[in-house]
Amino acid sequence: MQKKPSEFKPDPELVVYRKHLAAKEAEFVPFPSFIDARIRLRLAERGIFSVYRHQAEALTAVYNHDDVVVATGTSSGKSLCYQVPILEQALLSPVDCALLIFPTKALTQDQLTTFRRLLPEFRSQIAVFDGDTDPRYRSVIKENVRILLTNPDMVHFGLLPFHPGWARFFQNLKIVVVDEAHVYRGVFGSHAANVFRRMNRICSFYTKTAQPHHYILASATLSNAGELAEKLTERRCKVILNDQSGGGERDIYFVNPPIVNQEFHLRAGSVFTGARLARELTQAGRQTLVFLSSRQSVESAVRRLRDFGVPAQGYRSGYLKSERREIEAGLKSGETRCVAATNALELGMDIGGMDAVLSIGYPGSIAAFYQRLGRAGRNRRDSIFFFVPSQNPTDQYIVSHPEFIFSRSVEPALIDPDNLLLLYQHLQCALFELPFAADERFGGLSLDATQEILDYFRTAGIAHFSGGRYYWIAPDTPQRTVSLRNSGLDRIHIRSENRMGKLEKIGEIDRSSAYWMIHPGAIYFHNGKAYRIEELNLDENSALAVPTVPTYLTQADQQRRISVNETERERETVNGKTLIGSVTVTTQVVGYKKTDIETGESLGVFPLELPANSIDTKAFILILSATFRDRLRDEGIWTNDANDYGENWPQLRKAVLARDLNTCQLCGRVGKDDFLHVHHKIPFRSFASRETANALENLAALCPECHRRVEEAVRIKSGLSGFANAFHQLAALFLECDVNDLNCWCDPEHSAFDGLPALFLYETVPGGLGLSQTVQDRFGELAIAVCDLIQGCGCVEGCPGCVGAPGEEGFGGVAAALAIGRGFSELDPARPERV
Repeated sequence: MQKKPSEFKPDPELVVYRKHLAAKEAEFVPFPSFIDARIRLRLAERGIFSVYRHQAEALTAVYNHDDVVVATGTSSGKSLCYQVPILEQALLSPVDCALLIFPTKALTQDQLTTFRRLLPEFRSQIAVFDGDTDPRYRSVIKENVRILLTNPDMVHFGLLPFHPGWARFFQNLKIVVVDEAHVYRGVFGSHAANVFRRMNRICSFYTKTAQPHHYILASATLSNAGELAEKLTERRCKVILNDQSGGGERDIYFVNPPIVNQEFHLRAGSVFTGARLARELTQAGRQTLVFLSSRQSVESAVRRLRDFGVPAQGYRSGYLKSERREIEAGLKSGETRCVAATNALELGMDIGGMDAVLSIGYPGSIAAFYQRLGRAGRNRRDSIFFFVPSQNPTDQYIVSHPEFIFSRSVEPALIDPDNLLLLYQHLQCALFELPFAADERFGGLSLDATQEILDYFRTAGIAHFSGGRYYWIAPDTPQRTVSLRNSGLDRIHIRSENRMGKLEKIGEIDRSSAYWMIHPGAIYFHNGKAYRIEELNLDENSALAVPTVPTYLTQADQQRRISVNETERERETVNGKTLIGSVTVTTQVVGYKKTDIETGESLGVFPLELPANSIDTKAFILILSATFRDRLRDEGIWTNDANDYGENWPQLRKAVLARDLNTCQLCGRVGKDDFLHVHHKIPFRSFASRETANALENLAALCPECHRRVEEAVRIKSGLSGFANAFHQLAALFLECDVNDLNCWCDPEHSAFDGLPALFLYETVPGGLGLSQTVQDRFGELAIAVCDLIQGCGCVEGCPGCVGAPGEEGFGGVAAALAIGRGFSELDPARPERV
């Protein structure tokens, strides 16, 4: 007899936290009387004879012509709140149109199927318009569609710039649905809000009314659902929060991978641990969904699961349309028993009755955590959920503080549609779409500010002023240069020869990710299959991949430089100061490292010549005072100082350069004595004596660039780098933003600050979104959290769970990292020291 999902028990030695959620009864009410009898009949044919109380409340608001946001839990029937009004509109009006906007293609396809089943007689008038839509059918869609399903990116550069061809649709648009509204946070949400502003402007142009359509938003639970909805749509929305959908029993386990190296406090890989759990679940007959944070980790999980004998499938961006549809169908039918996916499957698509869900790593927000949790046990079934943390500081902090998830309210989704850089970009797009009157403002800009920017466009030669209006005159469409998701619109097409010797497309990737994922020589995985990248042609947006059986993996080596252009908000703090800087961050992939696929042993570093990328952004900057630095030095725990190699170092240096023929031992560059450096293969500080450290066999000639790259790998052992590693992770956690919205870099002797140690936590969005200022305002709180993390970790010299992995020789910077944290947190001297 098959066990219930909740009866499955993992290895108790790995379980560090367990929570049981009891079943909850749903509260049903009859269909509201105003719903057309034909609609009730169609829903009854699908087994729907009543609605949840919150659904009835939402439908009543919609029928009262309110703009509505429904913010309830996963599988609470939010889709019905917009399906019913659209069904009625289709049946009662021969011309009225509806636009449904989804953040993912999977969710779009799911709802297309639903609407075509509910309205079979209108099948030809219901269509998806996205990047997968065949160009041959796009003109037919424009002419006939009344229910259009798309995504915000396609609205941005596929609908709005070409609105004359969609005039009929926009003139009759009455309902706009924004599904999964909680994902519209940060830079993506800020961009989307400006897209909706532009769409509202175009609809008003065609209908000559201020608010020709109503918005219905569906969202996971948020603490600021009404505020988010208003910022997205510029409408005051009625908020529906009281979830009455009920649910089955659910067991939640936090499973921390076991420590496999006591000396370095290293844990087994989270992907490996999660794959073992998934194998046990699928062997027990449980359909299992494994969530991972990146495309590469999805491919790693698929390979590991298949090694364990589980016929797993991957699901992520970059797969072909046919591959995605096949996997979605397999999940719904139950034929596919295990899928490893990114957040592309995290949202509300109906993928059947998932018995178990694993989250490998923290997804970046409490809302997303609950979204993953809700993917199992849909339709009030019992289910089981596992959180398997990686060894990064955020995950280890959460696994040690589960109350962070379960004792806090779901965080708000924060956006800033009036960020000046975003307004500048979208004002160009809006001007391309429709002329601007001299008395017209845009978004949060004042009339004077709007005119000032439009006049700048005019002087730049991209706009013309005539008859009291501004017109776009540049030949290019500005929409093509504005990416809503902060990854360029250019896609690199990955091709490989098939059995007939013909090149065929196997996948695609955004241009910014191509530099580090599919550089020449990279090992690239696609749904578990391995390829070696032979060529990356950035001019033709193509890459050539050759199937391979890999014996090694590759990891790109990125160089980073930060120059400070201007500073503001300088604040003195204990042992230093903080400030906000306008900075230029330059990154470049300069090479890649090969590691043995079985042992992880380094097989060498190989140079690359790829273009550098620069962004101007904002950064939180922490400067350590000279007094504090000297105190750490005097206490013997500061590890960023230059080494004293001894009096005979000049002679040793010349001997090494002569032996190595004045040639860099990594890249082969030849240089003069004053150009080349001499590097200690095993770090100098790892030795008890100077003589042993300076043995000739431990020394090698390197060019400055290769030396910098090698030393940067070692610097994670320093206290400043260790503190920065933990600080970066916890800042993203406490600010409730994606960890990729921020990045960290530190320099023990930064020239812009008189050679003092400096830490930069910079925003990855050009121009910044105000995260730096929030970090500065909460700096003391974050410093205390860093100390809590380090003190609560059981390692001795540092590990990936706190200050970062120790160096190859085990020399860590944990003592200095903790000293820096305590120095800036003004902790009570009586607070227990780390043991």
